[in-house]
Amino acid sequence: MKEARDANANTVPPSAEKPIESTVEFRVPTAGRADTPSTSAVVLCIGGTDPSGGAGLPADARAVAAMGAIPLCVVSSVVAQNTRGVAGSEAVASGLFQLQLDNLLEDVFPDAMKVGLLPKCEHVEIVARIGDRLGIPLVVDPVFAPSGGAAFCDEETVEAYRELLLPRAELVTPNRAEAETLCGFAIANEADVRRAAHFIRNNFGVRAVLIKGGHFTGEDATDFLLTEDGETVLRAARLPFEVRGTGCHLAAAIAAGRAQNIKMEEAAARAKSWLHEAMKNSVCIGKGRRVTTQ
Repeated sequence: MKEARDANANTVPPSAEKPIESTVEFRVPTAGRADTPSTSAVVLCIGGTDPSGGAGLPADARAVAAMGAIPLCVVSSVVAQNTRGVAGSEAVASGLFQLQLDNLLEDVFPDAMKVGLLPKCEHVEIVARIGDRLGIPLVVDPVFAPSGGAAFCDEETVEAYRELLLPRAELVTPNRAEAETLCGFAIANEADVRRAAHFIRNNFGVRAVLIKGGHFTGEDATDFLLTEDGETVLRAARLPFEVRGTGCHLAAAIAAGRAQNIKMEEAAARAKSWLHEAMKNSVCIGKGRRVTTQ
């Protein structure tokens, strides 16, 4: 991996209240796979279904297992989708959602939690209570809307993410559109990404922010990670095709690393490296975007 210090590392943007000491840049290797330690670490994944297997809980489970951890899956929303996109969704009744969690957690205690699609405020409230109860690393991947089609949740639910989930989260992993929703301003370039990461961390109480770069353009897909220790830039060559559920994969793989007590920056770099290889090896099973097989 290549490491380089950003010349502007000690320049704190106007929105940043806490100084950042340094910037570390990682470039994903062009070949090879991230080390996968053998472990009995368990990750609780909460989110929506995907009958095509490309995104949502199937993607979470595949990523967690690839990192050497054990996935637990709780459904918040039943989503009708295929490799071409989303046709509709329906929230799981809050009582059944709570029952899934209570029944599971009276038997198994997870080491980390990854949260994706939460369709209503009551689902966010339940997850916040579970987070307080468990006291384990929480990774939030804020799935507000599919790439095309109707939003999964309303503004009230987005506000619940801001007020209830982010202050409890160790990491939030928005893509460009999700970061814009959280911040309320447009993100057009890397300077905007940096500003948005600082804004989210300073205003919503989350300990770390990773803004994914898949929805930008350029030769590299660049993710920006901001923690209390500094800034980390994760780069990988952009591939000439699209793969479903990459954000789900990345967040779940990072959660697996945190379940294994791997430091955040290392967990993110390992997840990025694994995901890049998984995307390169993805396959077409339908008429839309590819899906991973690992």
